Amino acid sequence: MNEETEKERKVKKPLSKVGLILGINFAGVVAIFLFYIQFNGNPTIRVNPVTTVGDFRVYISSSKDLYLAGEPFDFKVYLTNLSSDYKNFEIYAFDLKITGSSTDVYLFKTSNVIRSTIDPKSTILIYSVKGGTNFTTGNYTGKVLMNLNGKTVLIGKNFKYTSNISPFFTFANDFIVEGQKENVSVYLRNISTDTINVKIQKIIFSISNQRQILSTNDLTLNSTLTMPPDSKSFVCNYQTKTIQNPGDYIFAAKIIGNQDMVATSVISVINKDGISGISGLKITSDLPSDVKSKVPVSFSVFLVNDDALQKKYVILDSLTVIIKKDDVEFYRFSSAVPHNFRINAGEKKIIFDSKALQELTFSEIGTYDFEVMVKIGNNSISYNKKFQSS
Repeated sequence: MNEETEKERKVKKPLSKVGLILGINFAGVVAIFLFYIQFNGNPTIRVNPVTTVGDFRVYISSSKDLYLAGEPFDFKVYLTNLSSDYKNFEIYAFDLKITGSSTDVYLFKTSNVIRSTIDPKSTILIYSVKGGTNFTTGNYTGKVLMNLNGKTVLIGKNFKYTSNISPFFTFANDFIVEGQKENVSVYLRNISTDTINVKIQKIIFSISNQRQILSTNDLTLNSTLTMPPDSKSFVCNYQTKTIQNPGDYIFAAKIIGNQDMVATSVISVINKDGISGISGLKITSDLPSDVKSKVPVSFSVFLVNDDALQKKYVILDSLTVIIKKDDVEFYRFSSAVPHNFRINAGEKKIIFDSKALQELTFSEIGTYDFEVMVKIGNNSISYNKKFQSS
């Protein structure tokens, strides 16, 4: 097995400098010469990170395939002598290209010849790119084109930069009606185990359909968020421009800062004639029938679509939740802010969650009346239930 062990000579170079490595044998130092060739690799061609040319193996190596944004990049090209004899080699050309989103982000071309001798069962480092933390999130491909002993070699390796900060939206509504605007809240989530400072210069909002971008708007922030591990932070609120025609639209926010990020979601716009009435709708709640005195209780209220075939587009104009004991109000919640709900066939949506407001404690033993009333258009739906505190 010792005979099979590959010996490696490494020279570390920063991203901005040439990393060609001198081949060294036992007789002394052999000069390295470079020769230039034009390389226009097709980004759609799929290539392997390793190939064999006679007694030689050429391969690309990196410390990992998935990097976090801001993490140093590591990319090396090696030449291995597979035989048990000393081997001479000549590299007549060498070209390295790193491409992301069909754009060249790093390019190195040579213009001379490399001649050297490599020991039996040995490996030498031909080129090294190490350092550089300016890769944005996305997919990248590194390709090497070289002429080794008169034969063309093309190898490549894919890698990805991802972010430990994830942007996401919350929308005021499940859908909007043609001619309306939508209110959006933008958040960031830190999915790492470290505290991270996120600098945000601006956000570019856009709305598009399958054919084209319909509108864009820049929002300058110049803010810094300090995000503890496993946390989320509010970034900003944004109101879209009016969307006139029904359909599904792609809403995107490109966040520009020390970590560029993009979040996308779909905004559904429907015709006014598609708004549902109260037919097939009912209210339910998971409030228990029996609660323990002086023990906090939380519950939700649901709007249910009993139609097994059709989804419902419902505009809930108002909601009132009342809890009484002996006709004396113990708790009341009321909202007259309209909210648009899309409820799939046979499914339900939460329209009220007590945990989001407060926990309730029913300290007095006895029977309580629970009432829910919603207004949808010119019609109303109600729900009534009695429960015991003991």
